[in-house]
Amino acid sequence: MKRFFNTPAASMTFVLLTVIYLIFTVNLLLPSRDFSEAENRSLEQLPSLSLGSLLDGTFTSDFETYISDQFMLRDIWIGIKSGADQLLGKKESNGVYIGRDGYLLQKFTPPADSDLKKKAEALNSLARMAPGVHTYVMLAPTALSVLTEKVPHYVAGEKMLEEMAKVREQLQDVSFIDVYPALHTRRNEEIYYRTDHHWTMRGAFYAYRELGKQMGFVPKEVNDFTIRQVSNAFYGTQYSASGYKFVQPDSVNLFLPKVPDDYMVEYTAEKQTSASLYNFEYLSKKDKYALFMNGNHALVKIKTGSHEKRKLLVVKDSYANSLVPFLTPHFSEIFVVDPRYYEEDIRKLLEDNQIHDMLVLYNLHTFFEDESLNRMVGPVEKEGVNTMLNNLTNKSLKGALLILLLAGLCIAAGCSGKGKSEVIPVDEIGKRIEQSVNLDNLKKGDLEKVQKLYGLEAEVVEDVILYTASSNVKADEIAVIRLKEEGKADYVKQRLLKRIDEQTVKFKDYRPDEYVLINKHVLKVKGSTVLFAVSKDARLIERAFDEALGK
Repeated sequence: MKRFFNTPAASMTFVLLTVIYLIFTVNLLLPSRDFSEAENRSLEQLPSLSLGSLLDGTFTSDFETYISDQFMLRDIWIGIKSGADQLLGKKESNGVYIGRDGYLLQKFTPPADSDLKKKAEALNSLARMAPGVHTYVMLAPTALSVLTEKVPHYVAGEKMLEEMAKVREQLQDVSFIDVYPALHTRRNEEIYYRTDHHWTMRGAFYAYRELGKQMGFVPKEVNDFTIRQVSNAFYGTQYSASGYKFVQPDSVNLFLPKVPDDYMVEYTAEKQTSASLYNFEYLSKKDKYALFMNGNHALVKIKTGSHEKRKLLVVKDSYANSLVPFLTPHFSEIFVVDPRYYEEDIRKLLEDNQIHDMLVLYNLHTFFEDESLNRMVGPVEKEGVNTMLNNLTNKSLKGALLILLLAGLCIAAGCSGKGKSEVIPVDEIGKRIEQSVNLDNLKKGDLEKVQKLYGLEAEVVEDVILYTASSNVKADEIAVIRLKEEGKADYVKQRLLKRIDEQTVKFKDYRPDEYVLINKHVLKVKGSTVLFAVSKDARLIERAFDEALGK
């Protein structure tokens, strides 16, 4: 026995077991972290143990995630892994290429032709909503297509420009603003952040000057501004997503007018006002780009001191946040809508405020990935159905209705003698959920809201319970949907999966805490009843749902 422990193999085993024990002990003693600054996301906390969570497997799954998230020196290990991947010739990490001079470049995947056509039609539909409003579209190329010298040789950055050209060809009654030439000419300047997917305020300034040429206002010169560095420690979204740690941080510079503009900013959903388009508190946080316009909001109203009478609506993603401050001298009022959060009627906003011009400003990557613009203008499929119905002759329409009526009578006659199994009312399921979790911070919705969120037709849904977040920057969502036909369950499930995809794109880079909740959603079908839950209490809601249905 003594001879055995003196062997090299036994010594190595002893050392290995000792290291494992020490790691386990250190992990046990270290306090849990709530948030990873490096990854820009919330970390899993120690899950509560119960018989139900142990039996259904959720405890073991959550505990595995907890161990991974809270592992000692996690950020260092991630950096080592990404460095090793780079040395081994790995070309990307989590959709991020590492380019020359430390630029982290967001990967671009061209959309399918059918998806591109829908995107172009969404822009056309938006323009048709208000025929008296002049619509401008600016699709900003990202660093991948502009900074050609920084792009790895194996990446085709020009693909993004090709897709942009396809969209442009399909636009009708829209003024397209091509900012690529102006940006590419100045590609040697700091017009994009190295570690973030956004353009800098300098890049936004050159885009603003191109916008002025198209919209008919005289843009300011660079000498009209004081350029002030407010941070030199910005690590952006690409840094967080990729895991590449051996890069230098970005600087954040503001273009501040030498003659200050007078304006008032109103964040309508939050019921807050401000005299500045900058929130400097974000400079002490991870997401320093949220300095611009205080981050993303459903609707922001800006009333300026400009003598110009024009009013502007900006429909945008976060690229617009660093451009909007340049626009205040040229419009009396500016309304800024982010379709990822805005759920009201855009046509009513245009009409009620007598808006003259509308600018749609997206970066090309988000434009092709995000579905919220399509949802805001209404699904194309419904337009196709309406067109088909309008083209029917009165005779054929009457014939179709007669066939449907006869079919309905036959079905009713065939089913009248059959007993109907008892199904627990949706209201009762809702009460069980209310007893299990606190819903005080959510607002109750109705069938119309369900149709808007999920694109479901009224004839599909028999009854519904819906709770949504009181703020558009929260992802909480609970829906119990009773279907008229059990056979429609797969169709409804696909609609809800589409909603999950939309919310994932919406929150991934902007609200990491909410992104975690979306990833842990519950979507299940029991007969003709569907449950969809995005909540920190999703598992409790699921249990209440199962208990209510007796399963």
